[in-house]
Formats: sequence, structure tokens, C-alpha cells
Amino acid sequence: MASGDPTPGGVVWWTRLVPDPFSPDGGMASRAVPVDWQPAVDESLRNVVKRGPHIKFFDGDRRGYVTCRLDEHEWRPDLRMVPTVSRADATATTFASFVVEDRRPGAVSV
Repeated sequence: MASGDPTPGGVVWWTRLVPDPFSPDGGMASRAVPVDWQPAVDESLRNVVKRGPHIKFFDGDRRGYVTCRLDEHEWRPDLRMVPTVSRADATATTFASFVVEDRRPGAVSV
């Protein structure tokens, strides 16, 4: 996971789980792959802010990304996907959305 330049209004995090993005399977096995994340406030990752599990999502030729909105009340991740990586004009759509509310454990599908 890496981060861009944070601003007072947010930060961009990204991760790449596709060793070969132009191959039909992205260079990954056609199964869920467990990945752990742990954002830190220092480059050496000694001051970890949070830890958590993640599962690489696989669904054929589709590829996607997650956008997240975070404020003092909730965290909302939206999974955006393209139907195929074979076409440069493929349009991304929202595949799934969730909300995690402050002080309420668990994600709720919306």
C-alpha cells in the first residue's frame, strides 16, 4: 500500500495486487488471496495506525478499485469495476458499496 500527498481534506491510498496487469488473469491465481494492510505515519512502518485483513477480489476479466469517503461519522468504501480490461473504452460502474459508522462494528452493504 502506498499513499500520495495528503491534504487537509483527504489522502489517496493504493495497492497493486496484479503482477502482470495486461495478461488475461493479471498474473494472479483465479482465487481469493489474503492480504494484510497496516497504514503507518512513518516510512519505516514502526508507528502503525491500524491493522486489518483484506481479500483480493477475483471475478474473471473484470478489474476494479475502491474509492473511500471518510469523515468523523462514517467510512464509505465503493468498489468500482470495469467489465473487461480488453477494451480501453470500458466504463467503470459501482459494483458494491458499504458503510462503516463510527462506534458501530462491521460494514453494512448499501
